[in-house]
Amino acid sequence: METTMSTEKMELPSEDWIGFFKNHFGPSMMWALLGIGSSHIVLAPTFGASFGLFAIWAISFIFLVKYGAWALGIRYNYTVGKDLIAGYKDLPGPGNWALWASAFVVLIAVVLNTAAVGMAGAAVVAALSSVGQLGAFIVIVVVSTLLVAGTNYTFLERFLFLFIVLFVFLMVLSLLVGLPSMAVVTETTFAVPALLESPFLPVFAAAAGLTPTLINSSLFLSSWSLTKNQGARHDDVEDSQASEYEDYISAWLKTGLKDFRIGYLLSYLLMVILATLAASVLYPGLPEGDIAAALGEIFGESFGQWAFYVMMVGAFAALWSTVIASLDGGARVFVNILSELEIDVAPDRTRRLLVVLFALLSAVPVVVLGQTPTVLIVAFGTAGLLIEVFIYPANLYLVYNHVPEKFRPSSGWLAYYIVAIVCFVGLAVLGGLSQVGIL
Repeated sequence: METTMSTEKMELPSEDWIGFFKNHFGPSMMWALLGIGSSHIVLAPTFGASFGLFAIWAISFIFLVKYGAWALGIRYNYTVGKDLIAGYKDLPGPGNWALWASAFVVLIAVVLNTAAVGMAGAAVVAALSSVGQLGAFIVIVVVSTLLVAGTNYTFLERFLFLFIVLFVFLMVLSLLVGLPSMAVVTETTFAVPALLESPFLPVFAAAAGLTPTLINSSLFLSSWSLTKNQGARHDDVEDSQASEYEDYISAWLKTGLKDFRIGYLLSYLLMVILATLAASVLYPGLPEGDIAAALGEIFGESFGQWAFYVMMVGAFAALWSTVIASLDGGARVFVNILSELEIDVAPDRTRRLLVVLFALLSAVPVVVLGQTPTVLIVAFGTAGLLIEVFIYPANLYLVYNHVPEKFRPSSGWLAYYIVAIVCFVGLAVLGGLSQVGIL
C-alpha cells in the first residue's frame, strides 16, 4: 500500500523515564488539575466527614467505572493522531450533532467549574485574610483570565506543575499528622449507608459526575496532547494501517497511556488522602460553611497553627490551578469545535476571547445559586453527569471504528467498557432522580 508519510517524519517518543518526564509528561497533570479543585477539595472531604472511611469504597468504584472514558480517548488520540473533536464529526447521526452537543457540554462545564471552584478558592482567601469572599472570587477569576489569555500552553504546564507538587507535598504532610483513629477505622470502613437515600445519594451523584473530573475532560486531554505534539502523526489516516508504522504507533500509544495512568493514579491517591483526612478530623458531622476552612481550623487546633496554613495553602493551590486549567482547556476545545464546524476563526485570538467569555459567564451561577461552594459543586457535578452521558459511548465507538484493529482493546476490555457505560448511565439516572426529589 502506498503511503504519504515518509519514515523520516516518524519521531519516536522517549523510552526512558527521564526522557518521558522531560518530553511527554504533562497533559495528564493538566487533566488531573481539572478535578482537584472540586471533587478533591470539596466532595472528598464531604464524603469522608459524612460517611467516614466507607467513602474510599465509593470513590474507588467511581474511579473504576470512569477510567475507560479517558483511556478510550487516549487510545484514539495517540493512534489516529487526531483529537476527539475531529472524531466526533464522524459519529453517526444527523448533521454535526456531536459537535454541537460537545460545545454545550464544554460551555456548561467550564462556566460551572470556574464558578464553583473559584468560589471555593475565594472562601479560602476569605478565611486567611480580611478580603470578602465575593471580592476574592472576582480577583481569582480576573487574574486567572489574564494568565490564561496572555500565556501559552508550555508556560501554563510548567506553572501548574509547581502547584501540583506543592499540593501533593502538603496533603501527604497533613495525612502523616492526621491519620484516623482505630475507632473511626473499625466503625466506618464497612459501614454501608442507605445507598438510595439522602444524604448519601445526592453526594454520591455529584461525586459520580466530578470524580475524578467530568468525562468531557477527555476532550480537554486530547487537545492538550496535540498541543504538546504528542501521539502518532499521519498525513493520511490510512498510514496507520501500514505495517512499517506499527512500532511507531505502538510506542506512542504506550507513552500516552503511561502519561494518563500516572495522572489517574495521582488523582485517586489524592482523593483518598483527602477523604481520609476528613474522616479523621470531621467525622461524624459535616461542618457548616467552607469545608476546606473547617479542615484547616481543626488541624490548627490539633497540631498547631502551622497545620492550619499547610491545609489552607494546599487547598488554595489546588483550587486556583483548577480554575486556570478549566479556562485554558475549555477555550482550546471550543476553538477545535469551531474549526470542525468549518467556522473561519483566528485560533489564538478566538481562544483568548473565549477565555474572557467563560470568565464573565461564571458570574451567572454565583448569582443564581449563591456563594456556598458545596451547593455550587453538587449542582455542577449532577448537571455534568446528566448532560455528558453520550461521551463515554462516543469514545468507545471511535476506538472500535477508527483505530486500526491491531490497536483496539481485547474482548475482555470491551466487556468492561460496556458494563462501565451501563453503570455510568445508571449513575446519571440516579443523580437526576435525586435532584428532582424522587429519590
